Amino acid sequence: MSDTQPPAGHDPAPRRSLRLLRAAMLVLGAVVLVIAGLAGAAYLRMSQGALTLPDIVTTRLEAAIDRATDGADLTLGDLMVEVLEDGTVQVALSDVVIRDGAGRLLAALPLVETDLSGAALRRGMVKPGPGDAGRRRRGAAPAR
Repeated sequence: MSDTQPPAGHDPAPRRSLRLLRAAMLVLGAVVLVIAGLAGAAYLRMSQGALTLPDIVTTRLEAAIDRATDGADLTLGDLMVEVLEDGTVQVALSDVVIRDGAGRLLAALPLVETDLSGAALRRGMVKPGPGDAGRRRRGAAPAR
């Protein structure tokens, strides 16, 4: 009889599947940890001041609004996001230009701001924040 033969009644398959399960759990845990770290770093960065989003985000937003507004053309300068001390998320759009289908200027706005509820955003909902957009910037005196 050869020494490489497993003893009778012993199946190596459960041990192999247990090792595979452990490896899969380790990889899944590492992916979750990386995603949580990136989300935490992004939140920390946004809480330190306004973050200007990349042009690809602005372009996608323009395209989505253009599709929803039958013939109107929207052009945006910058899209900035800031998390204020109270958790409110402030969104600001600069150099907003709106034209009709014929290219005529309908509106030109140097800055459009709004506050959104940070708590609602964390639940996947979009709700207005407590208000006073623009007056509640970091270091600004509160409205009286």
